[in-house]
Amino acid sequence: MKIYAICLTVLFAAAAGQAGAQVQYSENQAETERLFLDAYQRKIEGKIDEAINIYKEVFKIDERSPVPAYELARIYFAKSEADEAIRWAKIAADLDPANVFYDELLADIYHANGRYEEAAQVYEGMIKNQPFDESLYFKLAYQWVKSNDIPKALKVYDDLEKKTGVSEELARRKQALYMGTGDTKKAGKELEKLVLAFPKNMEYRHLLAGFYLQTGNDEAAEKVYRQILEIDPSNPRAMMALAGQQSGNSDEARYLNSLKPAFGERDVSIDLKIAKILPFINKVAEKGDPALADAVLELTAILETVHPGEAKAFAASGDLLYHSGRYELALEKYRKALDLDDSVFAIWEQTLFIYARAFRYQELAKAAESAIDIFPNRGSLYYLYGLAQLELGDPEDAISLLDQALLMSSADPLLRQGILAAMGQAQSELGRYEDAARSFGESLSLNPNNPETLARQSLALNGQDGQNQQAREAAEKALKIAPQSALCLDAMGWSLYHSKKWPEARQQLEKALSLSQERDPRILEHYGDLLFQAGEQDRAIEFWQKARTNGRHTRLLDRKINEKKLIE
Repeated sequence: MKIYAICLTVLFAAAAGQAGAQVQYSENQAETERLFLDAYQRKIEGKIDEAINIYKEVFKIDERSPVPAYELARIYFAKSEADEAIRWAKIAADLDPANVFYDELLADIYHANGRYEEAAQVYEGMIKNQPFDESLYFKLAYQWVKSNDIPKALKVYDDLEKKTGVSEELARRKQALYMGTGDTKKAGKELEKLVLAFPKNMEYRHLLAGFYLQTGNDEAAEKVYRQILEIDPSNPRAMMALAGQQSGNSDEARYLNSLKPAFGERDVSIDLKIAKILPFINKVAEKGDPALADAVLELTAILETVHPGEAKAFAASGDLLYHSGRYELALEKYRKALDLDDSVFAIWEQTLFIYARAFRYQELAKAAESAIDIFPNRGSLYYLYGLAQLELGDPEDAISLLDQALLMSSADPLLRQGILAAMGQAQSELGRYEDAARSFGESLSLNPNNPETLARQSLALNGQDGQNQQAREAAEKALKIAPQSALCLDAMGWSLYHSKKWPEARQQLEKALSLSQERDPRILEHYGDLLFQAGEQDRAIEFWQKARTNGRHTRLLDRKINEKKLIE
């Protein structure tokens, strides 16, 4: 509800003006003013009913005064008593037809109660008295729109246009109404009229071209863009819009190459440029095509140069590199994007995934902690942080983080599988075998063929009394599903190790080492154990030390290094 803040003295002056100047200050006037002040005091004290009675008493004293009627209308309006509010507002407006405040209040009451046609009639009367007040036309048109009488609303705008001439606001409003009725032809005419009225305004031409694109008239849009370039040959937005039009999509390389001049223009919005290449980024994400990625990377390299302060440029390069399998290069781009803008969750998540797949768990833990500070309600961040802590040898902290992740992952079964698998492994490392069995069981119920769950279950079962056969079966199943997974190879090798099949275990663990680029601290420790069993003590200690260098800190590993012997 609109607040009508009008000083009482102003209202009294207006009322007094009706009767003409009065020489003497009558007793009635003095009593009226006293009552007004009393009513006002009661109102601000919240004694509304008492205020109403006093205002009515004032009106009885002088039924020609609109002021008490106006105050009563305001009170009843605030109380949502529409009939009384309208009755008193009409009295005030009838007593002083020239007072715009009274008409405004009456119109607002009608509007608030859905009586839009009656509100419109009030505004029509106000326009007769103030034909050059533009705001009244907009308010009148709005009432007709609310009453679903679009032709009358359009006529109001036409009447105003005759008085003021063509304007952007009127053109946009009329265009929107025509679009709402499905009349795209007349909607376009409004923008065309705007361009004719202001032929040197390029923004209006862009507005018209954008409308044509929106309504599927690409040919008309292209014509407008070419007209813009005739007037302003270096107009960056028109250049961007027409870039690649001639070659089409049949020759992707030629099309992308044709975008380069427009991409080099600093005045062209980076969002427009990104929109041009987004379909190709999505295609690379879908198919992993490195040749297409390289072609688009030439454009994102231009973006990085022309828009060095825009995170989007580096994020686009990162996406292309990530989805074409160049993870380390993608990581550099993502980190630069985060330096510029750390508020984009997707960039954080991609960065963490790269750390995880590269077995860089120390960096994963640090980055995940930073990401959680910004996005405390994202389950995947807690999962990745928990996974890092698990691999670094802190199962207790891992469980705490994974518990948080579980609370946030009810709608994401794929994420939940990974959380439960890591949880089961952490619980097993703490000797909580029943809890671990439940976690693995729930994860496998979501997908019995998830290789990560099977591999972690195998790692957890190895060394438990009577569980070596089940551990071996889980590892074999995991490796069959994902033969190039370092985790699955480690699980298989560790199962063979516990079966004392040293040569076979060595073969699997060396494959795991190669795939993990000797970065996974758990695999490094496992290989060190195997070397010690094979009598290669010096190399065993070397790999244990590598495990510690890569972030694994457990009392058992420290004892192996310090005592220079295998401890199980």
